[in-house]
Amino acid sequence: MLGQTKVSRLIFQLSMSPSQPHNHLAQKYILHLYVANGNPQSLLAIRRVHSLCEEHLVEGCEIKLVDIYQQPDLAEQEKVFAIPTLIKKAPLPEKKLIGDLSDLEKVGILLKNN
Repeated sequence: MLGQTKVSRLIFQLSMSPSQPHNHLAQKYILHLYVANGNPQSLLAIRRVHSLCEEHLVEGCEIKLVDIYQQPDLAEQEKVFAIPTLIKKAPLPEKKLIGDLSDLEKVGILLKNN
């Protein structure tokens, strides 16, 4: 299990916008990632969201990380019952993906705007 410092460092990296965007999605995305502190699948999802933003989201993305143990009310409000869960809040329509984001086809579907 990784400590709080490692998670904080990953969260800080996520909060920075990509310095040199590489690909095609030219809209700003708002993503909420529900995790459990120290959970290996959650840490993997955090890394993958970071890579996704740097490599594919040209206008960058705003990522809100929510630890379900620190903010259980938000998880309940969004009906998050498994972690990690990624919710695309914008652009609409809102979509949800459960898992560590290793299935690139599902991640692509999440990012589509239809």
